[in-house]
Amino acid sequence: MNGNKPVRVFRAGAIKASVFENSAFVKGVKSKIFNVIVSKTYKDKDNNWKSTNSFSVYSELPKVILVMQKAYEFVVINTDKEAGEEEEDEM
Repeated sequence: MNGNKPVRVFRAGAIKASVFENSAFVKGVKSKIFNVIVSKTYKDKDNNWKSTNSFSVYSELPKVILVMQKAYEFVVINTDKEAGEEEEDEM
C-alpha cells in the first residue's frame, strides 16, 4: 500500500473501508492481491481531522460490518473476473 491510492472506498458516515490492489506471484503466476483498511475519521478538540481504528460496538460496529461486506463483495467480484469465471448472481 505504501502511498498507493485505494482502488475503491466504501463509506457509511465516518466509517470507511479502503480497498487496495497489489500484485504478487502465486505459484509462479502474477495475481491480484487485495488488502482492506477500515478506519473512522473525526475531529479532535482542536478541530483537526484524525483517524482511528477503534469503533463503538453499538453505534459504529454495524457500519464497520456494512463497509467490510461491500469491500468483500468488490474483491470477490474482481477476483472472479480475473479468474475468467462467468458472472452469475448467487442466491
